[in-house]
Amino acid sequence: MVWSLIIEPGTRHVVNFKNNRGRLLHISKATLDLSSTAGMLKDEHISLMMNYEKQPSTKGVILCNLNEQNNQQDLDLNVDGRLIVTLYSSNNKATIHVSGYFKRFM
Repeated sequence: MVWSLIIEPGTRHVVNFKNNRGRLLHISKATLDLSSTAGMLKDEHISLMMNYEKQPSTKGVILCNLNEQNNQQDLDLNVDGRLIVTLYSSNNKATIHVSGYFKRFM
């Protein structure tokens, strides 16, 4: 099953797998929406960040850094369906599209 998420500036998205327990979410791509980068400086980057339920909310893991020159990043991240994760961006200046798919937990 295909999965996608649009992270707009200043938003945090809680990803809850209540209908997909026993599966992994494979996050495979992050893309910077170039139509939303007008407020960014030329060499400025934006980080796709993730917190998970057992991690303090003030600290996040950087999944990738994006900018106008490097606006797409392949990812190979499997998230256990038993976790609740929060995805967000490091600044409030641009939109990130995240995509992937669910696969069975083995």
